Amino acid sequence: MKFKKNNKFIINSSCISTSIEDRSVILNIENGKYYELNHTASFIWNCLKQDYIFDKIIIELMNKFNIDEKSVVISLENTLNQCIGLDFIKKI
Repeated sequence: MKFKKNNKFIINSSCISTSIEDRSVILNIENGKYYELNHTASFIWNCLKQDYIFDKIIIELMNKFNIDEKSVVISLENTLNQCIGLDFIKKI
């Protein structure tokens, strides 16, 4: 799924997460699905927890990792789609 710059996301209320060094682990307590996030995906998750819109996350990723916008968008869309597929977040 492609996203628009002003898309917002909400974290599923049945999800809990914790950070371990530069990684995070998310657990959906309703369906038992869990996922370990790498450093970049963990950064994205933290942006989602702060209610950042799609465009703001892109800017934050480009600043944090010094990566071009095209690469950031691909990585961000992949991570968001995985989180949506695991019912960790919803696009609103």
